[in-house]
Amino acid sequence: MHNSYWYYALLVLSISLFSFILFKKRNTQSLYLLLTNIGGAFLIETVIYNFLACYNYNPNFIKANEFYDNNLGAFVSNAFALPVVATLIAVFHLNWIWIIFFSNRIYSPGWFENPGRDSIALGAIFYLCDSLYYCLLTKLSLKRNWIKYIFTGFLMYVVNLMLINAGILRSLVWWDIPYYVGLSILLLMLTEIIDKRLSQLPKIPFGYSSS
Repeated sequence: MHNSYWYYALLVLSISLFSFILFKKRNTQSLYLLLTNIGGAFLIETVIYNFLACYNYNPNFIKANEFYDNNLGAFVSNAFALPVVATLIAVFHLNWIWIIFFSNRIYSPGWFENPGRDSIALGAIFYLCDSLYYCLLTKLSLKRNWIKYIFTGFLMYVVNLMLINAGILRSLVWWDIPYYVGLSILLLMLTEIIDKRLSQLPKIPFGYSSS
């Protein structure tokens, strides 16, 4: 799919989300907050994107000029997507646990007295282990590649059941486990796609210098 389609979708989603905020709150404070967030986003972006050149956008809006194309991608991100999400969090007083876990699960390993800190701590380790698993499994070559996807979904299902039976995981919605099973398969697919694209990049000889 063309990169610009995703940016258009992000633009429509951001406008729809902010329209929802205005509809629910019906005040000008939400608009002022959005404008403040946009200003803050561009200040941060000026440093990490323009001056430090930490990353590039590639929306393919303007194919003839990569510089202006990158800046249009930055505009969509900093004038719409990020400020709208930040406004949503502030206006509806959403906490970070809600954002990170989508209010569908809580971890309780008993490491900290604060429930939020306790949940985030185990969640971070859980997702770190997930990431390492996807990277390792991507490097595993099988004749029947679909076996990896079935095994990944099954493993995620079993791990979740073990955490629930141990009293560490509490699912708040019925679709929690199916969601994570499907997400694990999707993330494995994305990891393999990224790995294939990186392997197609030209290799730079060791000790090579452009000067």
